[in-house]
Amino acid sequence: MPRFHFLAITFGFNLYWLLAVWGQFDYIWLLIVMLVACWWIFQGSWRFAIIAATAGISMDALLSYFGVYQFDGNAIPPWLILLWLGFASFVWLLRKVIQNYPSYVLVVIGSIGGTVSYLAGLRLEAISWPMGIPVTMMITLVSWLVYSIILLVLLKLSVQRWGED
Repeated sequence: MPRFHFLAITFGFNLYWLLAVWGQFDYIWLLIVMLVACWWIFQGSWRFAIIAATAGISMDALLSYFGVYQFDGNAIPPWLILLWLGFASFVWLLRKVIQNYPSYVLVVIGSIGGTVSYLAGLRLEAISWPMGIPVTMMITLVSWLVYSIILLVLLKLSVQRWGED
């Protein structure tokens, strides 16, 4: 993947993340437009995104159910569902880059990156951590470690099933 493409995709996802977490309900329409545009341009990305996002949304739903995370309202917010779909699409777009790294490196990066992302969400008041920062960080780190492993397995199976399209 050319460096410019990598940087453009990474910038695009970081913008998407910021609109979702900082903007929450204010920019849902823009998140939908960006997601549909991604799926239209990169037509194979939607399949993986739906599968991988479902696993992530399920993880957040469980953590919310057990009181680790708390969102406004009793349900997973729409902006977070869109964020999961965007994240999974981002992973699919970078799959060739991702596949160049050892799994253990990716799991460590995923664990730390996911935890830092949720800490940023806490700081931006998109999420509450009723159990406190130390406990929630440890639970989030372990959760993202498991999710990162699942994500890599899903990515490998999806590439085998659908190829590189």
